Amino acid sequence: MGGKPFTAYHQSLIEQAENQELNPETWFMPQLFCQLSPLPAANTDKNLFQRTNGNVKVSVLSSERVPAGGLVRLLLAWLTTQAKRQKSPELAIDTSQSQFLKSLGLSNSGRYAALLHEQVNRLARSTFQIERVVGNGVEIENILVSRKALISMRHGKNSSWSSTISLDEEFYQSILSNAVPVSAHAIKALTKNPLAIDFYCWWNWRVHSMSRRRQIEIPLDALKLQFSSETKERRDFRRKLENAAILASIFHHEIFNSTLFQSDKLIITKTNPHIAPK
Repeated sequence: MGGKPFTAYHQSLIEQAENQELNPETWFMPQLFCQLSPLPAANTDKNLFQRTNGNVKVSVLSSERVPAGGLVRLLLAWLTTQAKRQKSPELAIDTSQSQFLKSLGLSNSGRYAALLHEQVNRLARSTFQIERVVGNGVEIENILVSRKALISMRHGKNSSWSSTISLDEEFYQSILSNAVPVSAHAIKALTKNPLAIDFYCWWNWRVHSMSRRRQIEIPLDALKLQFSSETKERRDFRRKLENAAILASIFHHEIFNSTLFQSDKLIITKTNPHIAPK
């Protein structure tokens, strides 16, 4: 893999990856979000967002704006991890703003608090619709992340975040049965690059699901529909995805060693995911 020149951002990721080795921490991401990458990377004013993955179309519908960016991915991983650890769909955020932001690896700033608060609101108001072509018909599945939410309207430097989120029961059961283990350090560090988070999570799910296959080849055009409907040219998308893969490989070197980008396809050789499912 090629990529952009080495920068201070890369150095900060390396330092956080070194901390990962010293203080490993496992988080989890819903399999749906690893497999289909349904969220937009850039902020949007739209209340409908769609992506395609083979014969599957994913639509995100919101009564306001659809959730987007790195912070909502970070939030999803945190919610999934808490549900998995507590073995309960009832999740409470009952702490100070500074403590909550610190648990997410964020600085205690009004900007982060406001952005995160907005993404909580968007996620709680969203439905994920999955359409699959089955024979001569279409199977439609509606997925809710949150069945009910009580979200504090206050956010400020010394505010207390007294909010509760009740996960939808089916979504919660899917977390218990097939959530994908990921590195907390990787998710926190890559928040500024949503595509890198998506690739990291997708690669881990894909490698685990390869079973006995030694190698898989995936057309770049198919990956473009899944990861970046906003990028028009294949070569531009390939460059963006390759850079995302390089950032992800800082936290798990096997991503670099087992992934080959060619002009029209991506080849992955069978290896171990970053964190093996138990």
